[in-house]
Amino acid sequence: MSDVRRRFMQILALEKERNEVLKELEDSVGFDISFSDEAILENATAKFAEQYRKELAEMVVTKWMK
Repeated sequence: MSDVRRRFMQILALEKERNEVLKELEDSVGFDISFSDEAILENATAKFAEQYRKELAEMVVTKWMK
């Protein structure tokens, strides 16, 4: 598995874990505050894209400065 894919899968796993915690809070809160599967994927994709963009920008600046 490529490094990029592995990083995305880690972020997706964290989003799924967060959603499970939100589902557990449903009893305390009295209503469902969890995300749909689509929203989980969208959140993971957005976080991954943001991290990847920052890393790419840093790489470009580092290469450009050399």
